Amino acid sequence: MATTAETQGTKSTAPEGDKDAMPQPHLDKLPEELVSNIAHRLDYDDITSLRLVCRTLEARSFHDFATEYFSAKGFIISTESLKVLCAIANNKRLRRYLHSIYIVTALFSDSALNCPSGCRCSWKPAVRQAETYRTYINDQKQLKDTGEDKRMLAEAFQQLTKVTGLFIADRPHHGECIEGAMTYGIQKIGRRTARSPLHSPNIDKKNKEYSRWCAHVWKILCQSVSESGMSTITRFGTYTDKAPDGLSVSHEFKLGPKTIIGMTKALQNLKSLKLSVRGNSLIQKDGRRDAQANLAVISKLAGTMRAAPLEDVTLSYDMTPASGFIHLALMRSLDLSKLTKLSVDGVYMAASSLVTVLSALTSIVDLQLSWTNLTKGNWVPVLQAIQKLEDLQHLHLMWLQEAGRKVYFLAQRDTDPDEGWFDDGDADFDANEDDEEDEDLPDLEPAPGYEPPAAAKAESFRVDAPLAPKEEEEDFEAPGYEGQLERGYYICLKGSDQLAKYLPIFIKEYNLGENLDHDDHDLPLPPGMPFPGMGGLGGGPGAAAGQAALNAVMNSIFGGGPPPPHGTGPPPVPSYGGGGAAGAGGGGHAHGHGSNHGAGGGHGPPPLPGFVTMGDGPGYQMTMGSMAMPMPPFPAGNGAGAGGPPPPPQPAGLANGGANAGAAAAGAQADAGAADDFDTYFDTELEDGEEVS
Repeated sequence: MATTAETQGTKSTAPEGDKDAMPQPHLDKLPEELVSNIAHRLDYDDITSLRLVCRTLEARSFHDFATEYFSAKGFIISTESLKVLCAIANNKRLRRYLHSIYIVTALFSDSALNCPSGCRCSWKPAVRQAETYRTYINDQKQLKDTGEDKRMLAEAFQQLTKVTGLFIADRPHHGECIEGAMTYGIQKIGRRTARSPLHSPNIDKKNKEYSRWCAHVWKILCQSVSESGMSTITRFGTYTDKAPDGLSVSHEFKLGPKTIIGMTKALQNLKSLKLSVRGNSLIQKDGRRDAQANLAVISKLAGTMRAAPLEDVTLSYDMTPASGFIHLALMRSLDLSKLTKLSVDGVYMAASSLVTVLSALTSIVDLQLSWTNLTKGNWVPVLQAIQKLEDLQHLHLMWLQEAGRKVYFLAQRDTDPDEGWFDDGDADFDANEDDEEDEDLPDLEPAPGYEPPAAAKAESFRVDAPLAPKEEEEDFEAPGYEGQLERGYYICLKGSDQLAKYLPIFIKEYNLGENLDHDDHDLPLPPGMPFPGMGGLGGGPGAAAGQAALNAVMNSIFGGGPPPPHGTGPPPVPSYGGGGAAGAGGGGHAHGHGSNHGAGGGHGPPPLPGFVTMGDGPGYQMTMGSMAMPMPPFPAGNGAGAGGPPPPPQPAGLANGGANAGAAAAGAQADAGAADDFDTYFDTELEDGEEVS
């Protein structure tokens, strides 16, 4: 008690001024700059907790919070996601922070629930998860049927007067778009369904469900922008994960007159344009491609940006024959006088057309050409046109082609004829053999009159000037391909000095490599891009480009050769693939499985000992065994690859024939190879796999 009394007495006798000398810290009284700095370093959960402390901290941390989490946002076409967009637009404090919007083409498809692969996919939903996924399917369908999706977008755009970037994104990774914008609702959908809507649905190629959905999203975006009256857009375009999912002339490019007028107003201040375009869907008339109709549609869409002060343009194509025609029409319809950066990827066009485009780039500073294939002419006039670009400071020439062959801008290294000679070895050579068995060499005697040189005097010691380091020769190799023999197929020049030095060298040493239709595909491919020279779909009716590439590889291995050029018939040598149905000779039975390969179920004469024949093309067996000997052509009763129109359906059944004959499988391999020029391309009949509009 005494201690307590003494303590109390001590406290009571403390001077009153000491409390003022040691003020207690108050977070809400910190300068706003410090609170903003603290908020900038917090993650989402922590900054949310900070804003819930009091109204003062909420107000002082609002700027950093809104800038970090609302400057760029992604949305999908669902009621929940679009409601969030509308809520941001109606919030007077938040809407001025939203600058970039990404509309993600996430599709909820019945095919994901009714898997055509027999439920071999990784997603196996529980009953509740499947029911939840079905509600998203119905919600998306209702939005499309009632037009509510377009109305909600237009309503939001009317309030978002600070938006400068508007894009369509195709399957962004991990729910994030460009600029790190989170797509609202992706994580919630994943929790409720155990499946992200960003995954590609298992869609029948003939159904074109996803293509139609992408066209719908593009059109409602353009229509809502037109109806909203917005005019602040400076960045516009598409971000696609796969080139075949780009915009098409016959569908997305077709916009109504009112939409064209509204888009012209909305894009009057456009500075940056990014488009992914596919060329396998054009407007046709009487079974042929209509060049004038396609040109008119392209010109109308590009006309919405004719008055825009464009500075940065990125155009990606799907390496189809019509891509050059589309690219030339687009570039002719745009004002290129202020363009400082141009990137073109995956285009097939004539050299003269490319020179025409480059000649109009009077202010270009940064130029990039990648996966560009010249169908007519060569790269020398193109390089000469690049030399005339006075303001050019940065040049990229990557993985270019000429008539399907690799293009190198430096002379290739000569291979050493003795390289690998020691690897071959000698059957009689023994590495452990004693060197003493060699005969001793005779003693060498100095020639008459020879005197050894006198030793240098110590006082005459001198140091020679060091040799100047030899300048390292630039090989321009692609990242990850250093040290290989190929030189000059990945060009990156920075600065006028490098351009002036190397462009004349490129013109002098320009040469061609192997045809990229060969099976040795050693160049990296962009995501979703078919093998160069294949031109898109191939390998049978409705088949994917991957199967066409596999067919090309098997043709090289088994003697079939590369796919036939555009517009030609089947090669004279039977090749792997192309069979719609197959039969087997020698009293065997026929199986027509797959639209890409004809594999007969029966066989002719028995195989040689040690080998097992597989039905993959007549006379070319897949061998298994230990006998190391070449196999001559063996006439087993299997299907032959063929070109031409698709055959009528042929059910599996018995087939009789000679032991050496076999039944031929009549099939069609949709050849979308490059045409020599665009006039020929537009004057030919439609391809088997080409879309009809």
